[in-house]
Amino acid sequence: MDALLTSTITCPGCGHRETEQLPVDACQYFYDCKGCGTVLRPKAGGC
Repeated sequence: MDALLTSTITCPGCGHRETEQLPVDACQYFYDCKGCGTVLRPKAGGC
């Protein structure tokens, strides 16, 4: 079974959607929304 290496991120602030390539060797702790600049972080235990 192959892992999915892309994810579509939707900003809860502005609704901007972006499909991103996921890292295979690290955990991404934050993401800068390309629509409004809000820094998005995973929920507790989400990484």
